[in-house]
Amino acid sequence: MEETTKIDITPKSKDNDFTIDITPNWQTVARIYTAVMESNDKTTKQGRAAVVNAREDLIKMGNLLDKVIEQLNGDSDGRN
Repeated sequence: MEETTKIDITPKSKDNDFTIDITPNWQTVARIYTAVMESNDKTTKQGRAAVVNAREDLIKMGNLLDKVIEQLNGDSDGRN
């Protein structure tokens, strides 16, 4: 089943300015990066750069989530 994206169109002010938040959730981002890494043409400079960037961003996401979990659990064991 396809995952749907919620769009927030709550007015920011009475001047009819709208905020549309189409930020994907973490799972969707991970799927996009994984698809980039699996299907990109790694024989080109741009393809290799896309794979490297996707890998680095996935690692950053993991580090961020580890820190959030650490804070939620009150842990401070120094893991990075």
